[in-house]
Amino acid sequence: MPAIFGRSQHAFSYLNQPSGATSSRNGVIADNHNPSQKAMQSCMLHNPGDIMRNIKKRQSFRAAAITGTALLTLASGLTAPAYAAPVIPGINRFFTIRPDHARGFMCLDVAHASQAHGADIIQARCTPRNRNQHWSIVSLGANRFEVRPRHTESTTCMDVAHFSRAHLANVLQAGSCTRRSNQAWTFRGSTEMFRGQRVPAIGRLVEIRPSHVSNMCLDVAHLSIAHGADVIQARCWTGPNQQWRFVRVPSGT
Repeated sequence: MPAIFGRSQHAFSYLNQPSGATSSRNGVIADNHNPSQKAMQSCMLHNPGDIMRNIKKRQSFRAAAITGTALLTLASGLTAPAYAAPVIPGINRFFTIRPDHARGFMCLDVAHASQAHGADIIQARCTPRNRNQHWSIVSLGANRFEVRPRHTESTTCMDVAHFSRAHLANVLQAGSCTRRSNQAWTFRGSTEMFRGQRVPAIGRLVEIRPSHVSNMCLDVAHLSIAHGADVIQARCWTGPNQQWRFVRVPSGT
């Protein structure tokens, strides 16, 4: 048998010994817990060419492992979504609500800052100090929320007119909050959990859906980007005029 096979067989028998065992080679007794004796025995088991080849293999494996770890870390950073703060329910926490198709220049608005029952809800140019564009959400439980405008001291609610289930039904301000399902809204899309309730993630896109009917969404009619365009209930189709972003109103505004 060639000498290299003899060396390899001895190496395997050495490696298979239990921890703490001793072995002998050419009359040398090696303690497996003694690093200097391990090194000496390794030199006896392998010629210099074998040692250099093993070192190069180990260096190649180590470099490949480091590169693979770096690539996985980079991919994780690129694909993992960053955490976004939740919209916190409460009548003293206010947000503007902006349709995505208007690129942030339009806001959900109670027309003419009316306080009347039945006032229309529209899309209007964002004006930071207009409180008829500031909204809070109030939990009704089971992931349903009232959406209340600030300019009425949060005593009115966004409402689907006449409890309608129809495509294109009007959305308006109701003079009182009744907790009925045509005033109870849910959020789908980029949401976070807050105290067991699914709420919008600030700055991310969500659909706003009335809970009295399935597959309807808050919608800017006809994809309009005009100031004063009507806001309605329409069949959900994931369009940008049905995607809304909650933006925090700065304190003191």
